[in-house]
Amino acid sequence: MSSVTADVDHGLAGRGALPTLFKSQERARIIEAFVTNKSRELNVSDIARLSDTSRSTVYEQLERLTEMGIVEEVDHGASTFYTLNEDDELGEMLYKLQGLTLHRLYEIDDDVEL
Repeated sequence: MSSVTADVDHGLAGRGALPTLFKSQERARIIEAFVTNKSRELNVSDIARLSDTSRSTVYEQLERLTEMGIVEEVDHGASTFYTLNEDDELGEMLYKLQGLTLHRLYEIDDDVEL
């Protein structure tokens, strides 16, 4: 086992990758804000509004999501925006997962409330 794999395994012991990714409802809502606005550049206020999350929580979560490569920072001089990293495999899979999940929920019950 490589040292990178050993470090990852040790860091996720007892939790797993998906519970770590979706660590909190806030992080899940922030990820959803990005996948439902896939090609848009969002500022922190946009993300907070779309995810019904405080700006301070958004800042905390953006640090982790950018470290993971799911979200990328787009610098526009004095303003910073963020977008789903469409070149990242995990970002693309999250986008597909959201669409597939919605499709399945509608198949099961077309009155489903999301």
